[in-house]
Amino acid sequence: MKYRWHLAGCIVIFQAFTLVTVYHRQVSIVSFVSWIGSIVTTYYLLCPRGPESKNRFIERKDWIYIVILCTIGLGLLWYFSAVTSHYHQDEFITAYTSWSLPGLTSIDWFAAYPPVWVSQFPIVFHILQKPFFLILGPTLNAIRISVWPYVILITFALYGTAKTLFSRKTAVVALFVYVFFAPHLYLSSMGLHFVSSTAFLNLMLMELARFIETKQTRRALLAGIWSGLSYLTYTSSYVAYPVLCSVLIVSFLIIRKKYILDGLTKATIVTAMVLAPFLVYALRVNNFFGQRVDQVNIFWGSWQDNTSAGPVLNRILTHGFDAIGALYQPGVGGLGGYNFGKLGLLDPFSLSLILLGILFLVILAVRKQWQSWFILIALGIPFVSGYILTTHPPPFHRLSIVYPTLALCIALGIDRITKHGKRYYLLLTLLSLTIILGFTHAREMILADARIYPQNSRVIGDYLNNHTQEQQAIMIASYPSFYLGQELLFRTNNHLELISDDTEKILKQYSGGTLILLQPSMETKTLLQDRFPSYRFITNLGGTSLGDLALFVPK
Repeated sequence: MKYRWHLAGCIVIFQAFTLVTVYHRQVSIVSFVSWIGSIVTTYYLLCPRGPESKNRFIERKDWIYIVILCTIGLGLLWYFSAVTSHYHQDEFITAYTSWSLPGLTSIDWFAAYPPVWVSQFPIVFHILQKPFFLILGPTLNAIRISVWPYVILITFALYGTAKTLFSRKTAVVALFVYVFFAPHLYLSSMGLHFVSSTAFLNLMLMELARFIETKQTRRALLAGIWSGLSYLTYTSSYVAYPVLCSVLIVSFLIIRKKYILDGLTKATIVTAMVLAPFLVYALRVNNFFGQRVDQVNIFWGSWQDNTSAGPVLNRILTHGFDAIGALYQPGVGGLGGYNFGKLGLLDPFSLSLILLGILFLVILAVRKQWQSWFILIALGIPFVSGYILTTHPPPFHRLSIVYPTLALCIALGIDRITKHGKRYYLLLTLLSLTIILGFTHAREMILADARIYPQNSRVIGDYLNNHTQEQQAIMIASYPSFYLGQELLFRTNNHLELISDDTEKILKQYSGGTLILLQPSMETKTLLQDRFPSYRFITNLGGTSLGDLALFVPK
């Protein structure tokens, strides 16, 4: 008992110190260490001491499957990341935020980043991404490789969840499906924020499944930690705690065991401990938790389009039908540059297997099997909140947190077809078809994007690499937070001096050399041409239009 009182006292001291420094804006690395200390101490206080279970969750055979499939998966991501037309400006903006972080002693650990952008997020993703740039340099490859640890964690979490809820066979099939799953290959082959959301949420699901199955309190506590971390990355994983609560409450109603409610209470406490300093910052300085929600929801979001007009019920029905149709119909889904080639999210064969798997889950749910309710909740809440109830057209990228769950549904569909008898040839055939069609669909989406997503910044980067000298000054006349300079830093491996500012300021400083202009007026063009008659404007490079950009360079 005395030991527990000591731990409780440490928690109060650690957490109070952290919250006070956040409130008074005196955050330091000591505040960060104190926050970590409060979480670790809470874990040990709430976790009963006793003998560990002798049953290994992940056995040697499991590790072999995981390592092999992780290797295949990373190879596929490397293959698709090498497609030069496959990129999004957001990955460069995010990477630049990570690259430009101050030293560890100067970081505001609980603030929002980047300081200037349409929305901000906690520092977790950025602080974990920066070491890749310090080791590999600020390059495009480093951006893509920086998300690989999350992909590995997702693979591990999916295997653990599937094995716990169903069987090793289902887990292996689910991993094969996931590493070739077209939407996953499309998004994860870029260095995007979303992948961390998917990792944290699915690690929470794995620990949640293990807790219900094994009754081990430490699993509930770990689920609480992952639940809290899900709020420290992209907005799509803000469903973590509602999913956690819903799964445990429904499981309690089915199983009727008190340990589930105890686990819910303890997971809630740990989630609160993880989030506390960030919530204080949000209330005191800048509520970054609500920024993206206020922009994209269909009820009052500032990014609504015409389809979000009219009565609420009509909006929900319109978005719901479009969201479902976009899963298989071309030209319906894809938003914000995440176009997915303007194809359906899924190929027809994969969608059929998903529907079969969901049908199987519904039948089991009617029979009150908690495992089926677990998956239906983990799939349903994000599908509705992040996909249907957000801005039109249907945003495939906000559905990324359920990609592993969709892969599991495909595995369940295959499992039902091959359930009775030794139908190994049928299993191999179905799995091979799923893999081939998934890879083909991913390739089609990525190649189609080259005709949809603007390629002007890519070809400008290629031009600078081929026509400039190291550390040459390149001026960008636009506005200070314009993304192009951030993207070109990584496309040129930080070998150039990039100066981006308001057009008026840049034109006053400009005395020759390569100049990039955003939407230059005729007056600006005439002025520059008169000052530098031996220069020329370039608006097309190698057949690729520069769109609203123009290069001004010596002839």
